[in-house]
Amino acid sequence: MVVNDLDRRITFVYVMNRMADGLIGSDRSDAYLKVTFDAGSTL
Repeated sequence: MVVNDLDRRITFVYVMNRMADGLIGSDRSDAYLKVTFDAGSTL
């Protein structure tokens, strides 16, 4: 999963070594992305 947010000037890349059920992402990758964006907003 790659997210490039130009407004926040953050690029987030997450590579899973074990895919979850479903076609797109996982709950874990969503949680990591949220924490990353929350941390970036406090800078």
